Amino acid sequence: MKNLLIFSILINTLIFCFFEKNKANENSIIFIGINDKNLKEYERQFPLSKGMSFNSYLIIDEKIIIINGVENHYENEWLENIQKNLKERKPDFILIQHMEPDASESLKLLLKRYPKIKIISSNKSFSLMQKYYKDDFKENKVIVKEGDEINLGQHILHVIEAPMIHWPEVIFVYDSYSKTLFSCDAFGKFGTIDANEPWEDEARRYYFNIIGKYGKQVQFLLKKISNYEIKKIFPNHGPILTKNIEYYISLYDKWSKYDYEEDGVVIVYTSVYGHTKVAVDILAEKLKDLGVKYIIHNLSFSHVSNVVADAFKYSKMVLATINYHDGIYPFIRIFLNLLITRKYQNRIISIIENYSWKSNNGIVIINKINNCKNLIFLHKTISIHSSVKPENVEEINILANKLAKKR
Repeated sequence: MKNLLIFSILINTLIFCFFEKNKANENSIIFIGINDKNLKEYERQFPLSKGMSFNSYLIIDEKIIIINGVENHYENEWLENIQKNLKERKPDFILIQHMEPDASESLKLLLKRYPKIKIISSNKSFSLMQKYYKDDFKENKVIVKEGDEINLGQHILHVIEAPMIHWPEVIFVYDSYSKTLFSCDAFGKFGTIDANEPWEDEARRYYFNIIGKYGKQVQFLLKKISNYEIKKIFPNHGPILTKNIEYYISLYDKWSKYDYEEDGVVIVYTSVYGHTKVAVDILAEKLKDLGVKYIIHNLSFSHVSNVVADAFKYSKMVLATINYHDGIYPFIRIFLNLLITRKYQNRIISIIENYSWKSNNGIVIINKINNCKNLIFLHKTISIHSSVKPENVEEINILANKLAKKR
């Protein structure tokens, strides 16, 4: 009886230890990145209202891996985060998913601290490192490709090649133990990891301004990851996604197919002396009366990255601008170039032009975006001669009624 009791205690202890070990391993992915709440601009062009996170992760198992580094001006804080979590242990690997400096610039300092660490990345990534850093880390590098596995113990990372999301050397990894996808720049957003705001708006702005050109490649990737059960997504920027994963994937599916999210109108305009703004205000008031959802951007004040995001969010767009140096206003030209680069398509377009001595900016706009796929020009160009006349008001009312029709 005594032996049976001892045996029972031993079995229960082993079971307890097993589950505690599994529980510990499930929670062994640790954020060690940088949460910069003071950063005002990303890539010297995208304004930030709530800073930016540069995500790096630590997986502690039988072997230890760091996933991604940081830019060199963050590297001391990053190294402190590593040491604080590892204490006396040393990392075995660092995985560089993407060679861009915000994920790899800290490598040289890391090697000084941990000279035996192995650097895991794609062959193309090491080629880019050689060009950028004049070093491909030959003594430490481990090249991986599609289908390879990185065995840490219980955590096994499966390598998924993800070219052109948004650089050619990108790789994702899927941890089959915790069912976690490390998604590099995909599923990221502007803002810090703990920013208290809806995910969609800044994620959409991030997607269409940084990844948006590569819809075909995103579609190909989504098919790849559909083979995995994903419970968490750990991106390079912004919050870790732990719930409603299907929702985030469905948005990426919609965005990468260039489908609109909402049936509504984005009105994009420029106005120097206020007359084009008058036309826009008349249109907006009519749309409001008709119950149509709309948003207005004055390109002289709205940052173009926000306007690009809304152009892809809504089903219809009205462009209203003046003749300027025998063409279109510079901010409109820049905006259209960005749309074209990001493969704007599948939308309804209307144009309001304003001129004093030559009416051709409507034609210039049409010619500029004519090669975009599946654009429908809803109404003939409304031409305003210097200031809004009664006949223009009637044309704007007709346009509003056409825009009110559901797609």
